[in-house]
Amino acid sequence: MSQSAPTISRDSRLVCVVDDNVSLLASYGALLESANFIAVPYPSGAMLLADDKYLRAGCVLLDLHMPPPDGLETLRRIQAHPNPPAVIMITGEGDIPSAVQAMRLGAYDFAEKPIDDDALINLVEAAIRQQQSASGRNRPDKASRLESLTQRENEVLNFLLEGSTNKEIAIKMGISHRTVEVHRANIMSKTEAQSLSELVMMAVAKRGQASTPSRP
Repeated sequence: MSQSAPTISRDSRLVCVVDDNVSLLASYGALLESANFIAVPYPSGAMLLADDKYLRAGCVLLDLHMPPPDGLETLRRIQAHPNPPAVIMITGEGDIPSAVQAMRLGAYDFAEKPIDDDALINLVEAAIRQQQSASGRNRPDKASRLESLTQRENEVLNFLLEGSTNKEIAIKMGISHRTVEVHRANIMSKTEAQSLSELVMMAVAKRGQASTPSRP
């Protein structure tokens, strides 16, 4: 008589941290432990994936730029599991195209180094709450703020999501650098985004809602 596969129980206080920078790995671990989390460090994506602890974790902090498998590939493999933990991507570089790809692959958020201690703990706690909730990854309240943008502001936003700099956007749109800065400031103000990574998150969530067919 065949037996069903054992159910993997999740520990919301367990956080897996993946970074090839050993000093940062230790720093994140100490911070998480001080906030009563159980931090498990991994210096590579391969080591994380080889250990099934991540399947029980409430959250995974995952560095973007690492030796193969890099952060995006590791994220892709984590998301292949039917009930993956929340994943927060971390990078030292403002790589917007990678942020967009990470959000599309199912990352909860994308944060840029250096990260304020309190902000990181708050982000981990929010990611775990979201993972536990029935609402999944959709954030309609935030995403709906994008509806207030003008056509010109949406054009600027699209170029930002492609990774274009303010100077490049100015050239592409045939407007001044200063005008791009004004549009960008208006976008951040209207959406109430605290960072470019949060703005990316909103845009990807909004587009995900738009691409989901309505039910009869």
